Amino acid sequence: MIVPLLVAELIFGLRKEVHRYVFRTLFVLPAVVPGLITVYLWRMVYDPYAGLLNQLLGVFGLEHLQKAWLGNEQTALWAIIGAGFPYISAFPFLIFMGGLLNISQELYDAAKIDGATWWSRFWRIDVPLLVPQFRLLAFFAFSGAIQGFAHIFIYTRGGPGYATYVPGLQMYYRITDGDFGYASAIGVVLFALVLLGTLFILRFRRETLEAQ
Repeated sequence: MIVPLLVAELIFGLRKEVHRYVFRTLFVLPAVVPGLITVYLWRMVYDPYAGLLNQLLGVFGLEHLQKAWLGNEQTALWAIIGAGFPYISAFPFLIFMGGLLNISQELYDAAKIDGATWWSRFWRIDVPLLVPQFRLLAFFAFSGAIQGFAHIFIYTRGGPGYATYVPGLQMYYRITDGDFGYASAIGVVLFALVLLGTLFILRFRRETLEAQ
C-alpha cells in the first residue's frame, strides 16, 4: 500500500489539473489487462533460460547469481512476492486518490499559512484522514492472502516441494481429487479466518469513530 499511496500523493500534488488527469489515466490503464496475463509475463521474466532477470544478471557479469527462481525452494516464495514490482496497482491507487480528493482544501490552506512542509502535511493531515482507505485495503489484502491461489498455481503449483503451498491451493487439489469433505473443511476454516478479520476491522473502525 505504500507505493500506491506515494504515487497518489505525487499526482495529487501536481498543480495543473490536466497533468493530474494524464497521470491518473496512465496508472489506471494497466487495470484493463487481466491479472493472469501479468502473472504469465512475470513467469517469463523468471524463466531460467531466456528470462529477463537472468539475462540482465548475465549482462552485468553476475552469472553466478542466475538460477531457476521459481524452481528453487529458497527463492520460489520470494520470487512470487517480488512479482508485480513496483506494486503500483490501479485499485489501491484509485482508493487513495479518491481519499485525497475528499480532504477539504481548507485544511491544506490552513497548513500552508502555518508554514507546514509537505512532510508535515502528509503525516498530520493526509495519513490520519486516509485511515478508512487503509482499513479497506487492509481487508482486501488480508482476504486475498487467505483465499488467493490462482497466481501461485500458475507460477509453481505449490512447489518446489511445499515451498509455496497455501490453503487455497490445497482446497483446489482436494476438489480435483474428489475429496469434497476435506475441501469443504478447508473452505469453512478460510471463511472463519476472513470473518474474524472482518470483525476485527469493523471493531477497530468503531473504536476509531468513538475516539474522534
